Amino acid sequence: MTAMSLPEAQVPYGGPRLGAGRIIGLVACAASCLSSGLLLHLAVTGFLGPATCEPATPCHDWSAALGYGAAALFVWVLGLTTAAGLAAGLGRNTPDRLPTTAIVLGAVLLGYTGAALGLRMPPELLPGLGVLTVLTLAASALGERGLRRRRREFVAARTVGLAVAARGVSSTGVVVVAEPTDRTHRGDPELMVTVRYPAGDGSEHRCTEIRFHPASARPRVGDRMAVRYDPSAPGDALLGELLPGPVPVRDAGPSLAVRLERLAERRRDGELDGTEYEEARRRLLAGG
Repeated sequence: MTAMSLPEAQVPYGGPRLGAGRIIGLVACAASCLSSGLLLHLAVTGFLGPATCEPATPCHDWSAALGYGAAALFVWVLGLTTAAGLAAGLGRNTPDRLPTTAIVLGAVLLGYTGAALGLRMPPELLPGLGVLTVLTLAASALGERGLRRRRREFVAARTVGLAVAARGVSSTGVVVVAEPTDRTHRGDPELMVTVRYPAGDGSEHRCTEIRFHPASARPRVGDRMAVRYDPSAPGDALLGELLPGPVPVRDAGPSLAVRLERLAERRRDGELDGTEYEEARRRLLAGG
């Protein structure tokens, strides 16, 4: 099948994923997370109080601790949710998606860094900072790898879809596998369905799709289903809707007894000698 180029806007996880607006948003999120760490430091300072307690300087400033603590939590949650929203974009298949887990871990790392900077980077906080940094980098690498893999899968599926839509022909297949994936959407189950269908050249192929099906029209093994395939590559196909009616029964031909009798008649008529007859009889009995 000839490869087809796809518009970049139709391909998920492609295109300029770091435009000017997104960069500004991520920088603002980073500033919010760092600020939340500094505010948390002020809350801790207000809770602990000064080193020495005197009547004019109370040991604990509860109002400052609560105020700075609430502000730190609000600013950090705001930065975290905004970062996650910027990473996800407009949906699962938008062209500007980023690794969400890495972005969220980066927000946590920045908040931790802000708290450490407010405390003047004490040595006991350095191991935690190192662990968060390693986790963020690992999540970024794995997330980007997963996004690129799903992008390649989407390109392959979209290429098949365009080819079938452009020059596909229809066929009727039979469901041979219909297994649930334990996922549902508004009561409709997700199924992995495999359909066996014949091509125009007489060959048989199989097509497997995982998608949601209406609960009232759930395909089952043995059901007929419409299939559309690319005649230049009969193995590339798309599944359609279930078809009504029973599965047509293929004529199995004469029974074994009838074929053995015909074989014996050919031997009596001299068409086969003893060796040929025994070989043909052996093949018939073996299912040949």
